[in-house]
Amino acid sequence: MSNFKMVFKMYREIARLDKQIEPVAFSNALITATRPFVNIYYTAKIIALLTNGANFKNLIAYICIAVLLNFVFMYAGTFTDDHYQVKANMLFDKENFKMAKRFSIQNMKLLRTVILEILFISTRKQEQVAGQGSHIICGQARCL
Repeated sequence: MSNFKMVFKMYREIARLDKQIEPVAFSNALITATRPFVNIYYTAKIIALLTNGANFKNLIAYICIAVLLNFVFMYAGTFTDDHYQVKANMLFDKENFKMAKRFSIQNMKLLRTVILEILFISTRKQEQVAGQGSHIICGQARCL
C-alpha cells in the first residue's frame, strides 16, 4: 500500500511543479497505444473485403483511410512526443533548481557555522595568549 502512496505523492509533486505535463504525457501514451490498432483493424477490414469480393472503390477507400489515419497518428505522435520531451526536460530543470536551492541554503548554513566556529576558536586562542602576557604572539594570532 505504501507504493501507491508514493506514486500519488510523486504525481502530486509533478503536478505542483508543472501542471501541463500530465495531460501531455497522457495524450502521448494514448496516441502511441492507438497507432498499432489502426493498422490491425484496417488490415483485417481490407482482407475481409478482398475475401468477400468487394468492389474496387470500397477497397481503395479503406486503404486511403488506413494510410491517412497512420499519417495523422504518426504526425500527432511525433508532435506529442516532442512536446512531452520538452516538458520533461523543463520539469527536470525545475527539480534540479529546487534541489540546488535547497542545498545552497544548507551549504550557507554550514558555511555560517564553520565561520562562527573559526571565529570562536581564534577568539579563544587570543584570550589564552593574551592571558600569558605575550603581545607578539597575540598579534600573530590576529593575522591568522
